Amino acid sequence: MKNQEQKGISSLLGIAIIVVAVIVALGGILAYQYLWAPEEPEPTVTPTPMPTPPPDETADWETYRNEEYGYEIKYPDSITLIEHPGQVFFEFPDKPGLHKYFYIGIPEDIVCSKIKAKMNKYPEKMETVNGINFLVEIDKTGGTEHLAYTKSYDTIFEENNCLSIVFNFTGPKYSKPSFYEVFDLEKDIEVFDEMLSTFRFLE
Repeated sequence: MKNQEQKGISSLLGIAIIVVAVIVALGGILAYQYLWAPEEPEPTVTPTPMPTPPPDETADWETYRNEEYGYEIKYPDSITLIEHPGQVFFEFPDKPGLHKYFYIGIPEDIVCSKIKAKMNKYPEKMETVNGINFLVEIDKTGGTEHLAYTKSYDTIFEENNCLSIVFNFTGPKYSKPSFYEVFDLEKDIEVFDEMLSTFRFLE
């Protein structure tokens, strides 16, 4: 009987020793992890670079403001501004025999009526610039002794008034070099488009 009790006590002591050993071992592992184990470096977050906005090509341009009809537009200082009643011309530097200008004016009533009719008839010719709806037309006909390139933007403001913006090149007919090569047409159209992008009606 005593031998059985001693064996039972020995078994319990053995189990207790094993449990204590396991607890000590786990405590040692946890202590190592929290006290002595080297800390893993936090991942470095690389900030996403903000896109650089394109430079404003018109930042140093002059501003023309028309208080009578309530609009303004920017233009390069290489362009000569000439005002007339109800209209303004922006004269580009000319080459011999060539003439180019940018024109803003208020068409007569009969012309304005035709513009309104075209707006309704040809919706595919409409283009929006700075929230303004324009009827856009291009003419390359010229005359018998000269060639021309005309791009016009017509719009309606204050309900019934029309305003026309016209870009025009004229010059003699060339065989070599061609009219368009002499004009450097693409470059000048870029300037025209940049000017047009600054046009707005005053609030």
